[in-house]
Amino acid sequence: MKALIFALLLLPSAANAWTGSEMLKYCTAEPGDATGFEDMSTCQGFVLGAIQMDKLSAGWGYKPRPFICEPAGTTLGQHIKIYVKFLNANPEQLHVSGVSSLVNALRRVFPCEG
Repeated sequence: MKALIFALLLLPSAANAWTGSEMLKYCTAEPGDATGFEDMSTCQGFVLGAIQMDKLSAGWGYKPRPFICEPAGTTLGQHIKIYVKFLNANPEQLHVSGVSSLVNALRRVFPCEG
């Protein structure tokens, strides 16, 4: 059953199609903009989902450990700020998938030991 769920998560989807550039647009949206609330909600859901999937895939045994090991109490807002800062400082990451650029950003700040 776990293998089936994991396989379904790997199927092409809109989330896989988003690039770092698209995520930067969503994650820097202003609430007062026409689509600001929806864009920021997209960013929050994307970031939270990717972080949770990182932990779940390690917990299910699909990899030895998570890529991201943030300390307890780290907020979603902090994750998003780190991601935005990373994308602005690394424009070569704008064309890669949103998930790849997010993991690259967060594992630099919150590496897992061992």
